[in-house]
Amino acid sequence: MTGQNLTNVSLRWDLALNDGSAANHVTRYEVFRGSGFYDPDGNGYLKIGTAPNGTSSFIDTGKGEGNPEDYFFIVCAVDSWNNTACGSDQAAKFTRPLSKGRNLVSIPLIQSNESIQTVLQTVSFDNAWSFDPINQEWKSFMKSKPYAGTLEYVNHTMGFWVNVTEDSNLTVAGVVPTVTTVNLQAGWNLVGFPSFDDNYTVADLKAMVAVERIEGFDALASPCFLRVLTDGDFLQAGFGYWIRVGLETSWTVSNS
Repeated sequence: MTGQNLTNVSLRWDLALNDGSAANHVTRYEVFRGSGFYDPDGNGYLKIGTAPNGTSSFIDTGKGEGNPEDYFFIVCAVDSWNNTACGSDQAAKFTRPLSKGRNLVSIPLIQSNESIQTVLQTVSFDNAWSFDPINQEWKSFMKSKPYAGTLEYVNHTMGFWVNVTEDSNLTVAGVVPTVTTVNLQAGWNLVGFPSFDDNYTVADLKAMVAVERIEGFDALASPCFLRVLTDGDFLQAGFGYWIRVGLETSWTVSNS
């Protein structure tokens, strides 16, 4: 995200191998956007702009921080015969409103910079913490400390807690992961849900992994702010989850 207060979404891509002025070479790039929904093939996305050959960037003004909608982008190369080839990856901007106090979150997009200060740049917070299931220890980041802590980076497989000091948005831009492998250690794991599948339930998770128990965020359940999830509960992008398994295993999460 770029611009004053990060209000714009900036897209960047690699030029096509046949980008140039010769016959049958790419003459332009077309940018398509899905507003509020994700489709792996870009079906239903609207064309929002074009860029001439030799150009590898596009700015979507006003679609970043402060805009509550989620947006998904795909870029297609078009040659002089109007043959079209679209990129295999999609970019996206995701926003989740956070209320003051403790929030259990995750980042559903692959970040180019996984520094926690960059990932949480739109959030007003004083500390964040996550659980390392391999070493069985907590890692934390505290803004007020000269040595901020051991939670320096976060990625799209992790769940983590954030103490929000005033209502704000968790807004991130990045690449939509096609398939993600979430490694689970025996015992408790604090993980994310890096998918935009709105129909994915706890039952779907249990069909893939021998889960003993799963807990999710409940803003009203002080002091732990957790509740046990049932088979009919939906998993959501941007939320974190506690998952307990009996044996080390892995969970494959798809966006297809």
